[in-house]
Amino acid sequence: MSRLLIANFARLKKSKLFWCMVGLMFAFALFRVINLLSFPDDPAIDSILFFYPLVIGIAITLFISIFLGTEYSDGTIRNKLIVGHIRSYIYLSNFIVSIAAAFIMFVAYMLPIIVIGFPVFGLPTMGGAEYIGNLATSLLTLVAFCALHTMVSMIYSNKAGATAINLLVEFALLFVVLVLFGKLTAPELVPNYDNAGNIIEYVSNPYYPSSIEKAIYQAIVDILPIGQAMQYGEYYASPIWRLVVCAVAVIVVCTIIGIVAFNKKNIK
Repeated sequence: MSRLLIANFARLKKSKLFWCMVGLMFAFALFRVINLLSFPDDPAIDSILFFYPLVIGIAITLFISIFLGTEYSDGTIRNKLIVGHIRSYIYLSNFIVSIAAAFIMFVAYMLPIIVIGFPVFGLPTMGGAEYIGNLATSLLTLVAFCALHTMVSMIYSNKAGATAINLLVEFALLFVVLVLFGKLTAPELVPNYDNAGNIIEYVSNPYYPSSIEKAIYQAIVDILPIGQAMQYGEYYASPIWRLVVCAVAVIVVCTIIGIVAFNKKNIK
């Protein structure tokens, strides 16, 4: 598999799309750091530190779709099979290079925060153990994004189709997560107003979910990579261990399904 990885990383190095994504991550983080200057009363760097899983998750979705789709459109995968490469190794090498691309985007995002943000605004207010835990788990979420979209791109051989499917899936899941977040954060009591607009009393919110509904909604949010990413950005998070379990489950399930489907795929 080493030759496959060498070839993939050589392609990654030459990819204009990849370097464009890296530049965008750097520019986005730099903008967020500069924007913090507009809020002198609340300059904590924490507010932007863990926003990266969401933006990189969307960026890596587009990158994987096009980068891996090109292997089909250019006949690269067919040629790899002709020279005797094992299908599972082809799949895993593409998965690994996708993870590497996501991690490089992460480094690009963190550079403005480390070089400018930390000296200007100070270190994160969260404790060291919490920071390391969130960092490790959020990186695992990036791997889950890669696993999900590598699976789709390796199963569906049309580059344009895979790109459309991946983006539609991602934004559909984002919409679902936003709706569920609204339900999970709904207040239990809401104000009741009189005709003059004054609050008379607080009454039960008819849209407040039951404990069972909240458990189901939270489970869905935890399982979806975009839901995990949203929790880091919004600071409404399940326990770290639960996010780890969900991320690992997504990685394992998507990778197994992807490899099995790719091994059975008829590649012309």
